[in-house]
Amino acid sequence: MLKSSPQAQIQVFAASFSKPVLSLAHNHPNVRLVKRWRAWPWDLGRGEISIVATVVAREVLWNQRVCRWRGHLLNVADVPDQCDFYMGGIVTKGPLKLAISTDGKAPILAKRMREWLEDVLPEDVEACIHEVEALRRELRGDFAQKQATLRALTRHFRAS
Repeated sequence: MLKSSPQAQIQVFAASFSKPVLSLAHNHPNVRLVKRWRAWPWDLGRGEISIVATVVAREVLWNQRVCRWRGHLLNVADVPDQCDFYMGGIVTKGPLKLAISTDGKAPILAKRMREWLEDVLPEDVEACIHEVEALRRELRGDFAQKQATLRALTRHFRAS
């Protein structure tokens, strides 16, 4: 969530927190840890999203009911048929954002593909984007001419 939306306001409800979660909250002031497994209706704003990441049946059921009552879109981790949306893998390199999703069918595959893309995308992709943006602003002619020029300049990005 923070990777694609670093300013997102996040509340994490849990009876206890792992060291990675504590570290995440420490490094992101917009992440609030609430030490109880359940969210109460007044904890949740209307129209937000919720991600339920527990395998304890009563906790899933409770949080689903509260979230639905508050009008949240809901993602229940590893239970695709109970999700209103799926958490895709997001690759971010400056202004470039690529999303990968398997519609909840194989999240580990989406994760591995995200990791692979992060490794193979060049580090200077942000500079390339800014160069193409500047060129795009300078191009003259009609839309078709501009598009043909940009296609020719970026053809090396296409797989053969």
